[in-house]
Amino acid sequence: MAKSVAVLGTGIMGLPMARNLAKAGLEVRAWNRTREKAEPLADDGVTVAGSAAGVVVTMLADGDAVKQVAEEALGEAGDALWLQTSTVGLAATRELAELAERSGTAFVDSPVLGTKAPAEQGELVVLASGPEDVRDAAAPVFDAIGKKTLWLGEAGAGTRMKLVLNMWLLSLTAALGESIALAEALGADPATFLEILDGAPMGTPTRSSRARPSSRTSSIRSAFRWSWPRRTCSWCWTPRPRRPGPSPSWGAPCRRCSRRPSSRATATRTWLPCIEPPPGSAIPG
Repeated sequence: MAKSVAVLGTGIMGLPMARNLAKAGLEVRAWNRTREKAEPLADDGVTVAGSAAGVVVTMLADGDAVKQVAEEALGEAGDALWLQTSTVGLAATRELAELAERSGTAFVDSPVLGTKAPAEQGELVVLASGPEDVRDAAAPVFDAIGKKTLWLGEAGAGTRMKLVLNMWLLSLTAALGESIALAEALGADPATFLEILDGAPMGTPTRSSRARPSSRTSSIRSAFRWSWPRRTCSWCWTPRPRRPGPSPSWGAPCRRCSRRPSSRATATRTWLPCIEPPPGSAIPG
């Protein structure tokens, strides 16, 4: 049983994760680069600005942020278990695993599948990978933040599966954006289009959590940051070996993905699929 857990990063995902850990009866300490974001957790019995604990959970924006914070936290934590739940890509995951090895810390690569609402409800899906002998110690943490934990093998397997799932989600989002753009061009109501999809055989449960009509405008609001598809494209593009044949859904970041939309409200229909890779690039597959 994990006696104490330090959550490093209390943003959109980390804050509800820390809250659910406290609700599960674990001793939780929380840290965030902007302390004010962690302070609401004090009302849930969480110690704010603490780091050293038997289990360290990182949920930060990118690999650089995780590495910077972990280097300091692991030095204080001693013989700790590190559950790395951020999605940071393959190269960063390898670097973090090497950092853990140098620090003598057991490392579990465990990105989570889900957005803000599943995090608040404790219904994330944990894609765990790492040493078998730490699974029992990690279980109370994963059970508190998620509805299901999948152990996928050695550290790194979780991130590989997360990239596959992210590309699938990005493909759905791109198709949704194309359809919304077509609806607008034809004078059809995008909100009605989304309403028809809900519960229809052609719809997906993912649709309702990824984009939703805004009550204030006729635009469609996304449920994640605009930078997510660009990062996913770049992570998925670089490691793919060359093989013959087109693969339209595995494009590099296209001009639309690389250009920040004017607002979150326009983000969904801005992300259109990349059909052709840039000149001279290997065709991913």
